[in-house]
Amino acid sequence: KDVKIPSYAFDLEVRNPDLGVNAKKDPIIMIGTMKGKLQSGSFDKKLYRLYEYGGRQTDRLRSMVTDFINDVVEYDPYFIITYNGTLFDIPFLVDTCEHIHVDAHKIAKGRGDIYISDRGPRDKRIIINGRSNYDVYKTADRDMTTSRKNLETVAEAIGVLDEENRVNIPGKKIVDYWDAGGFKRDLLASYCIDDVVSTFEMAEGYFYLINSSISSIASVPFDNAIGGGYGSINAQILNREFTKRGYILPRSRHKKKEQAKGAEVIIELSGYFYDAVCFDFKSMYPSIIEANNLSHETLLKDGDRYDGEIATSPCGNYRFKKDVEDAVLPNLVRYYNEERANYKKKWKELPDDHPDKGFYFGLQYTYKRLANTGYGQTLAPTNRYYCPEIGSFVTSVGRDAIREIFKIAREFGKTVYYGDTDSAYFESFDSEEQEQEFIDEVNRRTGLEIEVDYRIPVLVLFGSKKRYFFLKDEPDGSTSTVIKGFESRRGDSLKIVRDKMEPIIDRLLNYVLIENRDNIDEAVLEVVDEVGSFVNDLRSGDFKIEDVLLEQGLSKSLDEYDSGHGQPHVTVAERELDEYGNVITDKEKIEYYIVKPEVVDKYYPNHIVTSDKSGSENISERAVYGPRVEDHEDLDMEYYIDYRILKPFRRIFSMFGISDNTIKDAEVDVSSIDDKISEDNEEIWEV
Repeated sequence: KDVKIPSYAFDLEVRNPDLGVNAKKDPIIMIGTMKGKLQSGSFDKKLYRLYEYGGRQTDRLRSMVTDFINDVVEYDPYFIITYNGTLFDIPFLVDTCEHIHVDAHKIAKGRGDIYISDRGPRDKRIIINGRSNYDVYKTADRDMTTSRKNLETVAEAIGVLDEENRVNIPGKKIVDYWDAGGFKRDLLASYCIDDVVSTFEMAEGYFYLINSSISSIASVPFDNAIGGGYGSINAQILNREFTKRGYILPRSRHKKKEQAKGAEVIIELSGYFYDAVCFDFKSMYPSIIEANNLSHETLLKDGDRYDGEIATSPCGNYRFKKDVEDAVLPNLVRYYNEERANYKKKWKELPDDHPDKGFYFGLQYTYKRLANTGYGQTLAPTNRYYCPEIGSFVTSVGRDAIREIFKIAREFGKTVYYGDTDSAYFESFDSEEQEQEFIDEVNRRTGLEIEVDYRIPVLVLFGSKKRYFFLKDEPDGSTSTVIKGFESRRGDSLKIVRDKMEPIIDRLLNYVLIENRDNIDEAVLEVVDEVGSFVNDLRSGDFKIEDVLLEQGLSKSLDEYDSGHGQPHVTVAERELDEYGNVITDKEKIEYYIVKPEVVDKYYPNHIVTSDKSGSENISERAVYGPRVEDHEDLDMEYYIDYRILKPFRRIFSMFGISDNTIKDAEVDVSSIDDKISEDNEEIWEV
């Protein structure tokens, strides 16, 4: 139904000159707000600024926060919307209010409170009595595939606000912009408003459709849908289904029984190939569960006798009662697939401007995720429905199916390139009739349905698992670039590399391999020159320092790491604790830079660097906590260029016989390049 829900988004800006935030000494300097009914098109924006209030700082802060809280209470929203408000904005607001003697709990309805369940710096749960805590970050963290999940990146990815069209200020610079006053303070105000507008628009758009779909399908409150993983949502549905049938639910954690063997990866060739096609098994894992009646109550244990029909895994280790009707997991998977097909059809049939189109997209997407989750739960020991016998059965059938589709393709005389989990890449077929014959034969011999996923003008394979890129044909006659396994898609790569990698790959595919198909060796050297110029710009300091920021989270508590671990992010956490008492816990991502050996004592006076060498040696000794570093000159750019920037490009250009040394320098003496370029390209280079 067309329900317009009253909603109130806010974003805090805090003046914290030191690392970390402390409500007793770091004041809130701005509060950006946006209120209105979701999807109504009518909203009010407001910015509360500390300097607009009179009196001492504490009095000014008390007045500003009181005005903000009164505005929330007067508007009486259902949704309180934030981006990462569960971990920062709401707890910090409550702490500030306690310090300045303002009642933050008035934001809750009636006589309720704001309840904060604190299980660690990165593990909080917040309940605002009578309202819904709509933290957009929790949904983005679950559903977005972007390499980073910060507000600016996610907002741009879903088309809310491009980074180029908004004000961007690094977190550690906020205090400088505030203290500078004038134009810089006005920029900070625009930055705060951009943040809250992005947050509100994400909350009412794509994420609202997904979360309302989950809430509807699973019959759970919207609050639970916002941050709940698909595994936990699916578990709630399974709980209901098993309880209906009179089963007692198992405990939610189990001892790990065995490590299930994963999906099959078949790497046949490396190189670049023209006119390929990618086939995809339709809902492979859910289909295997349904076809073989795999469920917890149909599992036959060792020694169990059964006179009915039995489904046996290809390896012969696992058996299930195939003829038992109304088995929970297969029935649920079948229902998910049927509903997804129903809503996907409705979504595609409706015009783009139809008010229900977005909701149907959300429903079909959610049903798809839930169907695939049923398999994953069976291999997670922390899940109530852990059952490795089901998971192992599914993967073994999947591996056999991939092998069989390759075998059939060869029988049709086609060159096979690559296979991974539920997809296979081959040489294109000679006609539509031959392709359909192939599809029918695969369906007959595997019992699983396949379909054409992509038609590929050019495919580049690197001879390793999940590392390739290609051009795919779009329905409108254009092409688009698909990248798997390279730094443009990896969260642990540098932002500056991610930003450069995609256009370089796009140039290689379109300009080199398509437009200059008969002149590849010369065309690729033009792209090499582009990377060489990019590297020279880096050497000259032409980049934002945050673009080379590294980050990694602790996988366990600090005292559990062995001495001599050699891990930069762990060293940073240790030094921050020893030098400054700054506690960095597990589940918290640690930002750091690699600096030159001679400047380490500038940041950590009590720690000695054992080597004065730059480059790849003693990386952990030269790691410094990110918020402390502001000077480009302190960075070890030789390390960054050699090991963090050129290395991924070297992998790509190796396909064309070019090494990283060719890329390093824009001006290279011809007599010294014999070892920098392969024999195939040596003559071209000299010419």
